Amino acid sequence: MANSVLIVGAAPGLSAALACLCTRNGMAVALAAHNINKREAIFAETDASQHLCDASDADQVASLFAELDNTIRTPDMVVYNP
Repeated sequence: MANSVLIVGAAPGLSAALACLCTRNGMAVALAAHNINKREAIFAETDASQHLCDASDADQVASLFAELDNTIRTPDMVVYNP
């Protein structure tokens, strides 16, 4: 089983449900979005690390994975939910 997950495109709905499911299953969760405003409920429910990232910008994606080295390490699973 995976120990950590990165969910890109974090928002209410599918991303939030996946984050909660992963948290309940003991996974470390990182949430990334180009705008993390209005995402407080997801972060509160999951204790996920939060990251600003525009997934269409390769430099920002590289920076995101560098940041993850300091939190959940290299994620075992990545979900891209644009």
